[in-house]
Order: sequence, then C-alpha cells, then structure tokens
Amino acid sequence: MLEGELPGCFERLRASVLDLDDGCRFRLAFSRDADGRVRIRGQVAARGHLECQRCLEPVAIALGGEVRLEVVWPGEDPARVAEGFEALELDAEASAEGEPAAPAPAEARVGGETLTIEKLVEDELLLSLPTVGLHDDEHCHRAPPTDVAAPEQTRRETNPFAALAALRESD
Repeated sequence: MLEGELPGCFERLRASVLDLDDGCRFRLAFSRDADGRVRIRGQVAARGHLECQRCLEPVAIALGGEVRLEVVWPGEDPARVAEGFEALELDAEASAEGEPAAPAPAEARVGGETLTIEKLVEDELLLSLPTVGLHDDEHCHRAPPTDVAAPEQTRRETNPFAALAALRESD
C-alpha cells in the first residue's frame, strides 16, 4: 500500500483548472491476481476551482475517484483486461536489434514517458474533471430563471400545404 499527499504542482491539471487546493491525497495498492497480472487499486482526491460557464465566477469542484488499473505489458492484448479494470498499457522499449523488449522493472513507460506515481495520480485527476464547470442553479449569479412560464405550443390554424392541395385540384 502506498499512501500520501502530493503537492498541487501538476502541470497538465493546472492548465485545466483555475487553481488547486493544497495538493492531492492518494492511496494505491499494488497486487497480482491469480494469473500474475499486476493490478493497481485505490483512490485519489483533490479539490480545486473551475470557471462557471454561466456566470464566469470560480466554482469549487472535487476531483478524483476510484482507481482500478491492470497493467498490460507490450505484446499483451488490452481487451483481455478483467472486468471492472482499465488497461494501463506499457510501452515497448526498442532493443539493439530493433525488436520490442519489456521495460526494465525499475522503469515503466507509458505514452513515451516514464510512469511515476505523480503522473499516474495526475492522469486519474484529469479523467475526473467535469466537462464544464457550473454552479448549482441556486448558487449561480446567472442561473436560468425558474419563474418564467414555458412558452405555450402554438398551433397553426392554416395548413402550409393547403396551397399545394389547391394547385393539385386545379389540374
């Protein structure tokens, strides 16, 4: 079990939010299943602010959630990941002959970069970002009015095709 707090210095996450409060807490457990597959389970949590897309004021958000990853080594089929887990596909490192080789145990690479706890936690926080920041209707300065009556359905008294029917009858 690996548990701790990371300072809020996540570059990619900071570019997506107005600010982060006091870093991020995480708890990750690493294990192997009966078939020897490496699994990562845990939680990540952080708080920050986005810009409300209605009133343009900061809105507090909670980021994070449950982490359920299964490591997929180079050459393995990511579709075979156990139900309830997401694939964490490791890159194949090129050997001297140009053949892919498994990453060294001390350095796993994902997306061309060395995988660290900080990057893993930041990725999970980025995935938990809401699509848009919005205050609740009762807390937003520009919430849609709730006392406005819905427009009534207006019926057309005249049929727009009546003119066509008149032309057809004249033939």
